[in-house]
Amino acid sequence: MNDISVVAGKEEINNVERYDEVDRLLVINIPQNLKHLNILSFNATNIYIKFVLKKNSECELFEYNSGNTQNRITNLFYLGKNSKIKINLFNYQQNNDSEVKHFTVMSADSEVVFNSIYAGGINTIARNTFDGNLNTNIEINGLVIGSNNQKFDISSNILNHKDNSKNNINYKTIMSDNSICFLKSMPRVFKNAKNNVIHISHKGIINNNAKIHSMPFMIIKEKEVNATHSSSIYKLDEDARFYMKCRGINKQNINKFIIKEFAFSDLKQEYADNYRFVEEKILKMIK
Repeated sequence: MNDISVVAGKEEINNVERYDEVDRLLVINIPQNLKHLNILSFNATNIYIKFVLKKNSECELFEYNSGNTQNRITNLFYLGKNSKIKINLFNYQQNNDSEVKHFTVMSADSEVVFNSIYAGGINTIARNTFDGNLNTNIEINGLVIGSNNQKFDISSNILNHKDNSKNNINYKTIMSDNSICFLKSMPRVFKNAKNNVIHISHKGIINNNAKIHSMPFMIIKEKEVNATHSSSIYKLDEDARFYMKCRGINKQNINKFIIKEFAFSDLKQEYADNYRFVEEKILKMIK
């Protein structure tokens, strides 16, 4: 599998922990003492990666997918009891279609923070599904950046079968030119799953003829639930540009200034050690 590199710190993963590779299937058993793991894929097609995080373990994962050929990547996470994982995904494509799927199956008292950035490409489809459990914590933070005629279809689903789960979904979208984004968040609370807390926030900026279709849905079949959702889309119109110009911002830099402040407000905290790498890539896109 020459198009995927699996790195733990400065060492290849096979020097840290064994993994099995069969055709396009990659199975990674994350050891308890492994705190950081990087997955770098270039021009990868039809890749299936299974991650297993043991009981009482904690790990931070950075996954970077890039290339100029059509790719399909499926990630499956199994979280042991009382385990924690932070997943930082950066799907940065060129002139190609992209489909990325994430499935997270959680044990009781486990926690997942899923940070994602989708940018570039022609058509990008993302399907993220989280199967919660008793006392689980699910935090989803996403950023979508589109330009030209790019199209994005981003969907996040959370299944709450048990009590006392917390779901927090925050997405930001920046669409320019004739780009389009369909943004869907759909947490579900099943009957007899009590005391779940759900919050959805969609925020977007559009420029020129771009469109954002924001769809924060909830399916709740239990009364004892605390749930809120919000959606706001801001258009960079002439009044906004005039307002910024009056405050000394150069006319050519107004759009870049607003987009930069909007995009980077949370990324440093979310992407930690990989922030500079992510920042450099995004700045090239908004010049």
